[in-house]
Amino acid sequence: MISRWILLALACLAALASPSAGATQGAIDPVAKLELKLLRLRRGELRFDPKVADDMAGLVSDVRLVWAVEPEHEPDVARALLGVAGAFADADPKQGADQASGAALRDSAIDALRAHVDSRFALWLAREFVPATNQPFERRLAAVRLLKDQTQPAVKLALLSATQEKDPRIRREVLMNLAGWYDPAVHAVFLRELQREIAGEPGAEGGIAERHFAQVSSDPEKRFLPELEPIVKGGLIATDWRVAVRSVALSRPFGNDAILPHLIEAMSLWKMRGPRFGHALRMQMEIERELRQRSGRSLGLDPDLWRKWYGALRRGELPRTGAFTAGVPSERTKASFFGLKPTSDRIVFVLDRSKSMEIGFGAAGSQGAIGRRWDEAVKQVLGFVEAIGEESRFDLVVFHDYGQAWRNGELVPADAPNRAKAREWLDVQIPNGGTALRMGVETALHIDARGAMQLSKLEADTVILLCDGDTNEGSAWVARFLEETNRVARIAFYAVQIGGAGDGTLQALAEGSGGEFVQIQG
Repeated sequence: MISRWILLALACLAALASPSAGATQGAIDPVAKLELKLLRLRRGELRFDPKVADDMAGLVSDVRLVWAVEPEHEPDVARALLGVAGAFADADPKQGADQASGAALRDSAIDALRAHVDSRFALWLAREFVPATNQPFERRLAAVRLLKDQTQPAVKLALLSATQEKDPRIRREVLMNLAGWYDPAVHAVFLRELQREIAGEPGAEGGIAERHFAQVSSDPEKRFLPELEPIVKGGLIATDWRVAVRSVALSRPFGNDAILPHLIEAMSLWKMRGPRFGHALRMQMEIERELRQRSGRSLGLDPDLWRKWYGALRRGELPRTGAFTAGVPSERTKASFFGLKPTSDRIVFVLDRSKSMEIGFGAAGSQGAIGRRWDEAVKQVLGFVEAIGEESRFDLVVFHDYGQAWRNGELVPADAPNRAKAREWLDVQIPNGGTALRMGVETALHIDARGAMQLSKLEADTVILLCDGDTNEGSAWVARFLEETNRVARIAFYAVQIGGAGDGTLQALAEGSGGEFVQIQG
């Protein structure tokens, strides 16, 4: 590789000293070669094998040097590097050697492009690639990603026009770039996305809209609030708990005086609806968490306490921070699973049943470990189910090389007969095989082999997840799962990792869904 760099540098310097047509053509030859490789890959005429990957890595290095030595060739060089960055945009280094090679090519191309991103170059990208043009998709995708955090008026105008883009992937990237901008036109775009989603229009990006309004909660003008208000206040009392969860998330831009009374009354309504309504406890938890974040106080799930606090606050009888009253229970529920205490009465347990669950659990001392990890997991499940009360409902899923459900997603009451049947089923499970955690999650959420979720069959609102090691799939899938699938399902993941061999999957699922994560020794 060093010799290649030296030879190319000499060629480029020669071209600068004697800028004949032949010399210039020699200098930009790596650009043409790289473009040809990309074209043949796009057409399926070339297989991306280790030799091709190595050749392309060398060409990317050569092209970067051309840019440094002959900046007048910037447009051609940038187009070639954009093609590389876009062609391997989704390459995952954890998914095999070819994917790792593609990811390395992408990162090298992006590094080269980012080194040149200034206001002038950003404007060129916006004009050349953001509008619907005859540029290849890969170049457009990479250009839009490079414009992240570029806030020049001309770039904003190009991105706003591209929110009408027909290609869903380009449109999604454009919206992700705009999320969080303090701009009335951007607020209007995301209000439209919410309205489209509520109307059931396909392709609506309500999830990005939620993220946007959470980020702009500190916008002092908030001229979008009158249009957002009916979505939030109506949703808090909706009979569909998923709509209500969305409304809690969308309430963040509102000031305390505008939203606190509605949150407190919504808590009261969901408490009155009770267990027979379904998901009432989960909704109370969502509202309590928002009240706690706004107030700095922990008053539990009692709306009367929250009313008293807010009344005293409005009368000026309380400081803005500090304890409101003594004797408020700090526990959200009596049921505990390895210390986690999720507030829900519709739960699916997803348990690791891989070979490593045979390992002894507990501190090694004079008597050694106390039982197996699997035995402790079963004990914790049964104790939790007994503590949550007979009006609560549950199911069990185990995973090893695949996922396997006890009741196939049908939640059953946590009464004595069902607890006994659950124990019988768990007692015949033998730890063995791998750690296909994703398949366990998909089994619990009724996701089929095509990746489609049967939402009508999903009764649970909370998943309690346990795993003791690196998973078969790694953690790369979690971000898209949370953003696309779980934003619809609204499942809260409470995750337990036994030991220190995790790969980040459990923590990402818990933190990204509003649940909790705990790591324990064992």
